[in-house]
Amino acid sequence: MKYDACRILASCYRENGRNDLVRPTLEIIPEIYFSKLELMASLLDGDDSYEAAQKQKNISAEDLIDMLIIAGKRLRENGETEKAESQFRIAQKVMDAFAEDFVEDRWFTATVYAYTSEQRKEVERLLAE
Repeated sequence: MKYDACRILASCYRENGRNDLVRPTLEIIPEIYFSKLELMASLLDGDDSYEAAQKQKNISAEDLIDMLIIAGKRLRENGETEKAESQFRIAQKVMDAFAEDFVEDRWFTATVYAYTSEQRKEVERLLAE
């Protein structure tokens, strides 16, 4: 709960132009390289493992797409156009790969492909620039 509060506080600082407080607030949060869902998917069996894997798959895909877009934008700002475009093309491929996924309607209302329609538009725009 404490770390989620730090995340929310850092977001509020950024939205209110207090960028000097964003990094110190984020530094309070420890670096964690696993999630509860990943552990549940790996260590549980049956439906419990499957549910965790489905949920983590969607989170990981959306996070990967977001990180590729962020990295590409920064590379473009630095004048590294080819590297930036490679990040955007990878993001596009990841999103396209999820066109074949299915909706597990016990937990989701749409696929990663559907959820990332705005990111697809953004990547297409970035690649066209």
